[in-house]
Amino acid sequence: MKNYICFALIIVLVSGSAEASSFDTGGLETHIGVNSAVFVPWHHRTVAYGYGFSLVMRPSYAKYLFDQLEQWNLGLALQSTSQHVSDGFIFRDTIASLRYYFNRGDFGPGWESGFVGAGIGLATVSWSGNGSTGSRKNKDYILEAGYEFDIENTFKLPLIFMFHINYRLIDIEPVSYTGMGVAISICYGVSD
Repeated sequence: MKNYICFALIIVLVSGSAEASSFDTGGLETHIGVNSAVFVPWHHRTVAYGYGFSLVMRPSYAKYLFDQLEQWNLGLALQSTSQHVSDGFIFRDTIASLRYYFNRGDFGPGWESGFVGAGIGLATVSWSGNGSTGSRKNKDYILEAGYEFDIENTFKLPLIFMFHINYRLIDIEPVSYTGMGVAISICYGVSD
């Protein structure tokens, strides 16, 4: 886990100023990223550290799947998260969510925006130890809010920084896993 956090910090530090910037080509329509996350599951009275991956399509790209998404300023996100709650207890999920972006201005280089989103996915909770081992699957839900922006960097790479807080709800008997999380992502953008 420390390696993921160090990797994310190095990229942010090397990237220079974390201000919205313009790239030489058109705006970034979608991005693929890795994140480091902290989650506080309410029923476990502990802090869970983890990592995840994301594929985010901003409204100007989501229109290729459904035209109305751009008109409604909605983007799509596919996220996968792994959280290690305690020894032998692991939570994993894959979620698809819709995100509403507050920036309704023209899409272009240096685009940045806050967003809110909601989604549904499939979660797995696995546990082992104390004479009990098992794994259960069920639906889970996410509510999220965050901010994403392009990062000016010395390598001239199309990098994006994304920060979001989320609320996850999953109820898999005999384990309830509901709580708040924070994720910081460094993403690689794809130009239009």
